[in-house]
Amino acid sequence: MIGYRFDTDRWCTAARFAAYAELLGDRFDGRVLPGSSANPSPPPFFADVVGTPHSVVTAHLVDEAGHPTIRARDEIVDYLTVALLGGSETVAEEHG
Repeated sequence: MIGYRFDTDRWCTAARFAAYAELLGDRFDGRVLPGSSANPSPPPFFADVVGTPHSVVTAHLVDEAGHPTIRARDEIVDYLTVALLGGSETVAEEHG
């Protein structure tokens, strides 16, 4: 299992990732991005209700080549491609 969170996320905390790691051992690959890399202008629900960088590859994604959230998205797609389809090509290779 691969998981991403922002270090400033009040909903998905370091304790939650620690619990996943304890439960799943080396089957859990938890990765943490700095909250400062989150999209500063997410949709209203995320800005008003969630109130913290939270959704790495959706609401808080910054759609710019090489951005940490884009790299996270590509790593997740690569992981799922290999895990579910047995593919060996990476998104980065496909998109040059």
